[in-house]
Amino acid sequence: MSDRTVDGPEGFDQVAMTAALRAAVVGLGAASPNPAVGAVIALEGQIVAEGGHRRVGERHAEVVALSAAGSRAAGATAYVTLEPCSHVGRQPPCTEGLIKAGIAEVVYGIDDPDQRVAGRGAAQLSRAGVKVRSGLMAESCRFLNPGYLHRQRTGRARLVLKTATTLDGAVATSSGQSQWITGAQARRFVHELRARMAAVMVGAGTARADSCRLNVRLDDPKPWWFNEGFAPHRIVVSGSGDCPAPTGDGSDRWLLGGTGLVAGFDRHLALADDWAGTLAELAAHGINEVLCEGGAGLASSLLQAGVVDEWIQMVAPMTLRGSGLPAVTGAGVQALEHAQRGTLAQVSQLGQDACMWTVFDDAPSFADQTRILNELEPR
Repeated sequence: MSDRTVDGPEGFDQVAMTAALRAAVVGLGAASPNPAVGAVIALEGQIVAEGGHRRVGERHAEVVALSAAGSRAAGATAYVTLEPCSHVGRQPPCTEGLIKAGIAEVVYGIDDPDQRVAGRGAAQLSRAGVKVRSGLMAESCRFLNPGYLHRQRTGRARLVLKTATTLDGAVATSSGQSQWITGAQARRFVHELRARMAAVMVGAGTARADSCRLNVRLDDPKPWWFNEGFAPHRIVVSGSGDCPAPTGDGSDRWLLGGTGLVAGFDRHLALADDWAGTLAELAAHGINEVLCEGGAGLASSLLQAGVVDEWIQMVAPMTLRGSGLPAVTGAGVQALEHAQRGTLAQVSQLGQDACMWTVFDDAPSFADQTRILNELEPR
């Protein structure tokens, strides 16, 4: 078993773990289904190397940091945001690399909930004579990986719904025009969200109406954590399979629904009997989290199924002077006691638009991740 430590006065432990958290951001979205993990090697109160798990299938954070440290790893302390793995996957166990390098102490943020690890990594290190401490800056380490922790806990991808409406609650005019209801700052915010997600998803109606690209387009200055080489998977949902593929540059295009692969798409997945099953299937194919950007039919289906974990509602100070296309459809519940209530995680102003971020569980959320990334930004 590992010793426990809690956050105390500001000191080198916090400095080193903060550096490890910053190193981890290279894996946001890109490491899925793995978590974003960062590691730092420190010797005699000095950071000598750091590394992050950049992409699934590539070297883990500990191995990257050990490689950069070289002989300086002997007798050093390794700070890692997540318990080092002790099993063979796409990469060899990180515990073995730490032991072989002569690391004297490992300090990590949170236990890995993956049942292949789940305390076994810490136990293996301890048996080899490595001092182990855990719990350092645990909240920040949890908040870094809301999608991974959600998939480990529930077996399905975490679902973040984003809608943008007028004051009338419409996502488009009655003729279907929606570009643009919100302004440039709100649209940039959405692209920053895409850059941290394993996948972005729309329905067939939105794909037809908007010729969606679903890629990441950010002008300078880019966020400090931005990974230029990453793009989320692009998913279009269509029960019939009759829909256009996303256009433009970006990651691979997935068709979710229909009976087989359609021209323009790179992968086909069948819809399960319910949304919980479909999100579990996406998780099984390496997706920790999904950002859903509409439209009304898809948003309503997800809400009715009770699988929306977070809802980002943007409202523009604009009225259509009457009816337009609503953000959600369907009869809904008949009594307020059956309503799904959430917690208001964040309210902000983006240019002239309002952004209200609601979370429907008490688990780490992407609102938490946003706050931690802002706190970690180098000054």
